[in-house]
Amino acid sequence: MNRTEQKRTRQRTLALYVFVTVTLLAATAQMLALSKFNFDEYFTISLVRNSWADIVRLTALDVHPPLYYLAVKAAVIVFGENLFTWHLVSFLSFLGMVFITERFISRVFGEKEACFCVLAVCAAPNMLRYALEARMYSMSMLFITASFYLVWLLSEHYESRPGKKTIRYWVLLALVNVAAAYTHYFAGVAAVGLSLFLLLFLLIAKKDYVHTLLQWGAYCVAMALAYLPWMFVMIGQMRSIDGNYWIARINLNTLYGYLDMLFGVQKPMYYGLVIAFFLGSFYLLMKKGQNGRDFWKWGSFFAAGFFLVFGVGYSVLRTPILIDRYLVIVVPMLWISVVLSLLDKREKWIEIGLLLLFCLCFISNREDLYREYDAVENGEETRCLLENVGESDIFFHVNVQRMVERMAFLPDVRHLLLEGSDAREAFHYWPEMTGCEKVADAAEVIAMAREQGAVVWCEDDACLEEFEAAGFSVEEYPAWSVVFYRLWYEE
Repeated sequence: MNRTEQKRTRQRTLALYVFVTVTLLAATAQMLALSKFNFDEYFTISLVRNSWADIVRLTALDVHPPLYYLAVKAAVIVFGENLFTWHLVSFLSFLGMVFITERFISRVFGEKEACFCVLAVCAAPNMLRYALEARMYSMSMLFITASFYLVWLLSEHYESRPGKKTIRYWVLLALVNVAAAYTHYFAGVAAVGLSLFLLLFLLIAKKDYVHTLLQWGAYCVAMALAYLPWMFVMIGQMRSIDGNYWIARINLNTLYGYLDMLFGVQKPMYYGLVIAFFLGSFYLLMKKGQNGRDFWKWGSFFAAGFFLVFGVGYSVLRTPILIDRYLVIVVPMLWISVVLSLLDKREKWIEIGLLLLFCLCFISNREDLYREYDAVENGEETRCLLENVGESDIFFHVNVQRMVERMAFLPDVRHLLLEGSDAREAFHYWPEMTGCEKVADAAEVIAMAREQGAVVWCEDDACLEEFEAAGFSVEEYPAWSVVFYRLWYEE
């Protein structure tokens, strides 16, 4: 490559990064302007406000591993609590996935392929929706996509008697897979699927069965030892799940939800295009001769298949554990394989079709993201509370999810939770996590408010009659679809 071509390549790469960064910043700005989160994000905020040790302890009482929460804690310590910081880890994880995708694909397949794969990562169905959410999905996608690339790099540098370079890739792959399992359990499942594929890949391609099995076995033992500190916690968490979480049992609707995570865009015509390109890649892969690069592409489908078989099988035989949004973890590597398979055809109409498809999907994804967060009608509610609730006031809650939402923006206010309000929740450690206090009934709150001369806020009118009978005055504060009640007692 001469200097002119190198300069053009650098310019294209720089333009690609600028496009991705601006796109994500615009999407983030859109979310921040709405000032809204969903319940799982509020859970993240409440948990991260605890100490490092308590984050690990409380995470062990839930159903997720702790790495993402610890990363968000670090971000909050450095940048403070603000709307952007809560999304920062996901934002950087997604940028990291884009960066390694561009570097790996440009090196192994070419610059043009790298550009299309970056577009796929940014614009494939549901990518933008989960790229910035204050949850662990973006970080999980980063680790699993990196693991997929490392499978190729390890196979490329594989030696029957490992040298320094081979050992380096074995160690790096083990570390990435363990990090994935510490981020999300289904990321760990995907990592296991990729590890099984790696063994198959090396046995077929290298045909050095004894050394391959020994190296792969040592790699598995190393991962198991690195995960051992959390393994018993994970086993305990899995035993505690017995249909008591929000995950529905497997039926036609849930199976459709899994497909929708891969192909789902709102407009039916786009949906058809997505499926057509996806199936077309299968046809081309099966039609072509299987060289090393083609066989590696099958690894994403193998890992995704293992992911689904484990998730669906456990959900049917034991208890539901797989929810449609977990599949987003494997979506980037699937679409990278799809794009690379289609581009191997070297047809202009395929390139134009992919470009058009991703542009349409990106527009649809952005609209869906805005609608989803705009539908969370708490922006006006939050503004109302911030403007009117004093730090010495008391907030009385009868709904635990609403309490977690209000506490995100009112952390310094005293929050009281009616006992039994979390009966339908699988997590029952809200006082430990949030610092709220449980009370037996409204009478206890009335006595507390009288004794301290405090103003009480609530958003449930069922208890108003009891407060009024006790001599409290009531003032209503309408905020969108909710009415807040300010209750105070005067002698």
